[in-house]
Formats: sequence, C-alpha cells, structure tokens
Amino acid sequence: MGVPLLKEELPVVNKIWSRDFIMIFLANFFVFLSFQMTSPTLPLFVKELGGNERYIGLVAGMFLFSALIVRPFAGQALETKGRRFVFLFGLALLAVAIGSFGFMMSIFLLCAIRIVQGIGWGYMTTASGTIASDFIPARRRGEGMGYFTLSGNLAMAFGPSFGLFLADVLPFQHLFLFCGVLSLAAWIMASTITYKKVDLASVPVKTNRFDIYEKSAVAPSVLVFFIR
Repeated sequence: MGVPLLKEELPVVNKIWSRDFIMIFLANFFVFLSFQMTSPTLPLFVKELGGNERYIGLVAGMFLFSALIVRPFAGQALETKGRRFVFLFGLALLAVAIGSFGFMMSIFLLCAIRIVQGIGWGYMTTASGTIASDFIPARRRGEGMGYFTLSGNLAMAFGPSFGLFLADVLPFQHLFLFCGVLSLAAWIMASTITYKKVDLASVPVKTNRFDIYEKSAVAPSVLVFFIR
C-alpha cells in the first residue's frame, strides 16, 4: 500500500506577486523615492546654510560612513531580532531623520542627523532584500529579485528630477517633510507584512554574538564592489 498524503502536505507555490511581496515592493519604492528626492536637493540646502563644496562632501560622508558601519550588525540582527524589528526600526529612523532635515539650522546638526539617517539606511536596505527573498519561491528567486530591485530603479529614474522640481516651488522644510512622509508611508506598508519567523533553535551551529564576518560572502562582495 502507498503512503497516504497528509493534509498538511500542500502543493508547491510558485507565485511571486503575493500580498506580502507587493507590500515590500511598494515600501521599498517609497523609501527609495524619498532618498532619491533628497540626493540632489540636500546639497542645495547645505549651500543655503552657508556651506561650500567641502561641507557638502562632509554631509554626504557622514551618511555613507554610518550606513557602512552598521550593515554587518544589521545582518546579524535579522537573525537574532527578526525581520520585522530590523526593517521597521530602519524605516522609522529614516522617516524621522529625513523629515527633520529642514529644521536643522546648522551644518553640524545636519551632519548629526545624517548619521541617524545612515544608520536607518543601513538597517533598512539590509533587511528589505532579505525579506523580499523570503517571499519568493526558491525556483523563481532570480526572477523575483529582479522584480524587487525594479522598485528602487523606478524611484531612481524620476526621484531626483521630482525632488528638484519641488525644490523650485516649495521651501526646503516642506520638501523634506514631504520626503519624510514618503518614508512614513513605507513604514505603514511594512507594518502590514507577515514576516518570516527565525527559529534559532533549529540552527545547529552556535552563533557568536560578535561574529559578523562570513568567508563565503567575500567573493560576491568584491564583485559588487567593482561593479558599483
């Protein structure tokens, strides 16, 4: 006699555009749109505060440095704190930081809030790709990730020009508040997602709390470094 199928044995699902995938797609689009709108307009704001090209570079550097530093810890937090916490935490920092740009009346304060934005960006971008891959069937992962990265590319396509357009018709304070609202909208969408739970008990290898280096990631990291 053959072994009867259990009721829990469900057919393999190959659907990419599930509700949760659509939500992570839209959340990623809105937060990238917010970021791309500030990319060309923030240097203009620095000049309005009395800064020159050197200060523009400093403001940009604070963001990039902080985003770079937190990424390894963000990846580890995904497995220890969970997808939901890391993603919502990063989005919350981004919404607060970007929305408050226009209230920074000195370059020093702007640099400080850019560090907060960088931390949020490091957590958010590390989490978003991982979450998206959780919802994509394994046999269609390449296709699904292609769709997901399209959300950021679409924002990159018209975000900078839209930001410059609004900078001509709105005060910087209102422009950055609008960008903050876009990040807040991303947070609201992200809060409706059903996240994959990480079962640490099922992991056979004991993890070190400060183990943030993975040898197998070196080769692809070097490849991405030279591509970008």
